[in-house]
Amino acid sequence: MIVSVLSDPELLAAIAEGDRGAFEAFYRRHASWLVIRLRYRCMDDSLVDDVVQETFLALWRGSARFRVQSDGDATGWLWRIASRRLIDALRSHGARQRLRAAMWMTARVAVALIGHTTRATRWAPLLAATTVGLAIVALPALLAGKLSAAVLVTLLRLAAVCGAVGVAFLLDDPATAVTATVPTPRLLRHTLRAAIVVPGLTGAWALAQTVAAGALKDHRTTLPLAALTVETATLCTVAVALAAARLRRGAGEGAAGPFAAGLLLLVAGVAALLPGQISVFAPLSDPRWGQIHHWWAAILIVAIVAYTLAALEHLPRPPGKGAAPRQSRP
Repeated sequence: MIVSVLSDPELLAAIAEGDRGAFEAFYRRHASWLVIRLRYRCMDDSLVDDVVQETFLALWRGSARFRVQSDGDATGWLWRIASRRLIDALRSHGARQRLRAAMWMTARVAVALIGHTTRATRWAPLLAATTVGLAIVALPALLAGKLSAAVLVTLLRLAAVCGAVGVAFLLDDPATAVTATVPTPRLLRHTLRAAIVVPGLTGAWALAQTVAAGALKDHRTTLPLAALTVETATLCTVAVALAAARLRRGAGEGAAGPFAAGLLLLVAGVAALLPGQISVFAPLSDPRWGQIHHWWAAILIVAIVAYTLAALEHLPRPPGKGAAPRQSRP
């Protein structure tokens, strides 16, 4: 069969039956004018080429079927498919361009805020708490020499709680009362402040782990440093989430840190006093050690989500239809 002499409806019927020769003939017949017409609508040649390829692929795969009775002229039918795909591609392309622009602007703003945020951060509580945590690990190691793994795990947990208490003051900004707020998203400001202190906290935690590993009595055993790091990250994230939630509820400057630190100490103390069967501070010999740290990972994810939601700004609620404006009382 000579496919080049077939009409468009005949070629489309053959394509529906999987005739590759008919598909190639239909492509050669219509691809050139389709590209020209689409380029009148879009100046991006690569995007037009993609749309043409997707249009003919839809035809070959059967997702676009031509019906003589309802679709009429095959040329118009093909143009409708291609033009709709071009519109969808332009919308998607525009959304990607806006996303890139927003990400670039966010990065530029974050870089510009690094210096101001570093100066506004309350370093004193964080440094004091971190120093106390390091002392809790280092002093027993210096005085007693070698310690058991169980004791060292307890000391590292106490150091982690101290670090988290310092992190609870991270979002407090005493300068806000006397300076204008930077018109940037609160989530960006809070996250940037947390990102600034992460390297220092990571270094302090690595130092505490190094001191504990050097004080280990039995070198045939190893400390579960990865699991303890998950606990530490969770405690710090919970502290920031509590502070962000307190600020969202309208706490005054300087009030979020004490609230978050006190609540964190209360929760950690209650968790430490719980029976071993239900406590998240499991001893090193507990056979449920791995399962319990799956719980810690789940708590970490929940804390990250809670922090993100708490750091988002309140969106003003639009007034209802027909609602009368509120009048002030005399």
